[in-house]
Amino acid sequence: MSQTVMDASAKAALNHVARLARAERDKARANIAHLLAMSDLDDARWHACRSRVLAEAPIALHFHPDRLTANGARVAESLFETGRYLNQFTSGISGGLLDPAANGRRAQWEAQLFGEAYGPHSAPDARPKYGAWQLLPHSDGPSPRFGSCYFLLHPQLNARSTFCFGDSHRLSAARGTRSETDALFSELLTECFERDSALGLSQLRLPDLLTRLSQGPSAHWLDAPAMGNLDHYIEAQVHGEVRLDRDVRMLVADPSFIGTDVGQTLESLSRRYGFELNWHGGYRLKPEAVPKDRRGPLMPEVAERVSALGRSEGQGNWVDAYHIGLALSDSIKNPSAWQHWGEPPSQLLKWLWHLLVMSAR
Repeated sequence: MSQTVMDASAKAALNHVARLARAERDKARANIAHLLAMSDLDDARWHACRSRVLAEAPIALHFHPDRLTANGARVAESLFETGRYLNQFTSGISGGLLDPAANGRRAQWEAQLFGEAYGPHSAPDARPKYGAWQLLPHSDGPSPRFGSCYFLLHPQLNARSTFCFGDSHRLSAARGTRSETDALFSELLTECFERDSALGLSQLRLPDLLTRLSQGPSAHWLDAPAMGNLDHYIEAQVHGEVRLDRDVRMLVADPSFIGTDVGQTLESLSRRYGFELNWHGGYRLKPEAVPKDRRGPLMPEVAERVSALGRSEGQGNWVDAYHIGLALSDSIKNPSAWQHWGEPPSQLLKWLWHLLVMSAR
């Protein structure tokens, strides 16, 4: 599927969301005008900011490169062999809600999001791929909750994507497409005006947000520390095929994979499909610094086991993305060692990943 030709399901999904967004357009524009006036900002400044975002801001697709897909291959290996970024209906894995059954919760959720666009008739790989809009240049990406690494897509793919403010499982009314963004921007500007925060940044007033959005990334944006933005993003759903050779502009990877088999596969991936590879600052947390009051009291003990697995490979006493992947593999090989916690290892390690991301803040 090219960037300009979409199948009927993708077109139907885009049309459905665009209709919903148009119904909110007048109210959203009135609210934006009010917020600009209250902030002593003129329309020209806002329109220049909006134009820059629509022309240049890419979608990021986060993933964990060392997770095992449904066929037993690591994600990085699958990407290398297929040259395609797959959704959970095809890969059998997810950084969020995993339920790839044809009549499961994810399919029901997509029926609410996209109307009749997708259904039992839809091929699994035709369903959307989930990411987030990289409006501000966080070095670790706009939604690291869903993966330690991410692809930045060419901005042209925004034309076949839908968006919602926050995570789509909340079924936010603030939704849009590339041509219908007023409801999204109204919600973003409202959050900044009322809370002095937006997209994971605090102490941010509305004039400052417009300045940041208008400037785009600096030449050294990847050198900035990880932002650790767990929950505050504009989700994107890319409709149609995502091909690495055509649709990906850059891969930004977690440095814990440097020198590992996974890291070498990522390097080979960038060479094979012709996009840039960069490394963000990453996350590292000592097990004794893991709190027990943000994802439950089991987390320090889980962190100690993860760290011990890292030490067994000659590394230091810490938790990072690579060590969490080692632990997930260990839980598959040695399930009895993980049973006493009473929670699935995949869930425990997902929670630990959340804490690792939050440690950057």
